Amino acid sequence: VAEVSHAEDSSENIELVRATFPIKGSHSASVVSLAASLDGRRLASIDAVGWFFLWDLSELTLPKILWRAQFSNSTSRMTFSPDGRYLAFADGKWASLLALDDSSWKSIDVGAEIRSLSFSSHSGRLVVGTVATDAADPHGVLKLWDADSQKEVWSYAGNCWEMSFSKETGNLAVLMDGSVMLFSEDMLAPTDREPLRFKGYSVFQSAVALNRQAPYVAAGGSD
Repeated sequence: VAEVSHAEDSSENIELVRATFPIKGSHSASVVSLAASLDGRRLASIDAVGWFFLWDLSELTLPKILWRAQFSNSTSRMTFSPDGRYLAFADGKWASLLALDDSSWKSIDVGAEIRSLSFSSHSGRLVVGTVATDAADPHGVLKLWDADSQKEVWSYAGNCWEMSFSKETGNLAVLMDGSVMLFSEDMLAPTDREPLRFKGYSVFQSAVALNRQAPYVAAGGSD
């Protein structure tokens, strides 16, 4: 079931109108993740057995299937690029990119288990965070990729559990090896500068958020 909300803002009040309608005839297993494009025209869904659907919501009451596939792993990590040209999602050690203009499909082997991924709202580049899962993976890494060329442009070593971008400044907060790391946008490129590090947290943190203007960062976990 999808819920669509529409808000009209005025100087006096904000009116919220909600309509609920089912999307039928698609998933046979529980849906584990949803992602929506910024313009609201595309919806991505994936279920517990790895079936992925891309929906056209141009007509809300008549959603259409644009693309579907089944993956080896179910994932809850999906994100649209800010310009709506790409959908990225994690499939084990692979970051997959679906180009929405021609439905072409490309995958990037990042070398370790992906725990987080997000597009920068400023540069449009894809950031992927991985963690070491066995002896074959010496450590995790934070990597920045150019979506058009699928080339790596920057990396930083460390187990990356979660990340959050500031929408206005392009700064990036990352949960990494028991610390909260704060990267300014100009540091997401080869540089000798080190990110701000806030230490003293549990390795098992599970959430981080950087607010829109980026004057503060919040993190949460077992401690």
